[in-house]
Amino acid sequence: PVVPFHTWLPDAHVQAPTPISVILAGVLLKLGAYGMLRIGFPLAPDAFAELAWLVATLGVINIVYGAWVALAQTDFKRLVAYSSVSHMGFFLLGIAGVAGLTQGAAHLDAGPRFNSIAGASLQLVTHGISAALMFLLVGVVYDRAHSRDLNRFGGLGRIMPKFFVVATVGFFSSLGLPLLA
Repeated sequence: PVVPFHTWLPDAHVQAPTPISVILAGVLLKLGAYGMLRIGFPLAPDAFAELAWLVATLGVINIVYGAWVALAQTDFKRLVAYSSVSHMGFFLLGIAGVAGLTQGAAHLDAGPRFNSIAGASLQLVTHGISAALMFLLVGVVYDRAHSRDLNRFGGLGRIMPKFFVVATVGFFSSLGLPLLA
């Protein structure tokens, strides 16, 4: 999802049932990114190199916009959806790095380009797992409380201690904490 082109995505997550949100975040968002890596970049490396600045700018906008809007949410599912948009901005930065290193870089070996592709790919994998976990956690809370309003969930750790542990791991994984991402 790229802001401003995919502003419909958080609404789609909120409207969809939990299993569809898991599939959407864990698999379908990755298909577009994988297409950029495997089809778009190899077919038009010069165009990617010329527009690396635009892709990087869109990545930064994604990161900042998604994070700021996620901070303002009280709906748990909408918060996870906007944080997902923010996380995909890091993939865009990785793609911009691949494209930027390609421009006039005949003297460079494949090392820096490979590192950028590896970083972008790692972001896709870790985001797919952590976002899917987060949407499953939202589904568990909604199934039990019939609400996604974060203002109603104070003290949830005392009531659901196992959920609290899994949610903490999911939150820190989504944050990118080493050994959890």
